Order: sequence, then C-alpha cells, then structure tokens
Amino acid sequence: MVRNEQTSKQVASYAAEILAMDKPPGVSIELWSKIKSVAASALTQTPNKPLSMAEHLAAMAVVNKQIEDAKAARNVAIYKKMFNKG
Repeated sequence: MVRNEQTSKQVASYAAEILAMDKPPGVSIELWSKIKSVAASALTQTPNKPLSMAEHLAAMAVVNKQIEDAKAARNVAIYKKMFNKG
C-alpha cells in the first residue's frame, strides 16, 4: 500500500452517504456491518479539508484562551504558595 494513499472526494461522498443510511431491507445485519466498515475505512483515508480563515482564527482564539487560563492558574498557585507560608 502506498503511504500517502487518499480516497477521492466522490468515494468519500458515497461513503458518507452509506454511513448515514439505515440498513436497507433484505440486507443481513452481518453484510450491512461489513459495508459500513468499508465506508468508514474509506473516510479515514480522505484528506483533511483546509480550514477557512474564520475557522483558523477561531481555533487560534481557543488555544490562546487555554494558554491564558493556564498562566492564570499558575499565577494563582504561586501567589497561594507565597502567602500561605505563614
């Protein structure tokens, strides 16, 4: 298998449709399970969509907030140590 093998957009679209479907009548549960496994496997090989600028900025804002929260928590711990030394 090629290391960077990717599923085409059309196959990924079909796979997503299959995963969203209910089991058709006349198809055994075992066969339907196998079909859905193949569809899921195809989706895991689909290239990631690039983020839009708005999505990228939103993700950066979340990360920056997490960093600021961690800094604040660290500062609180330092101040508590300093003032609880009685």
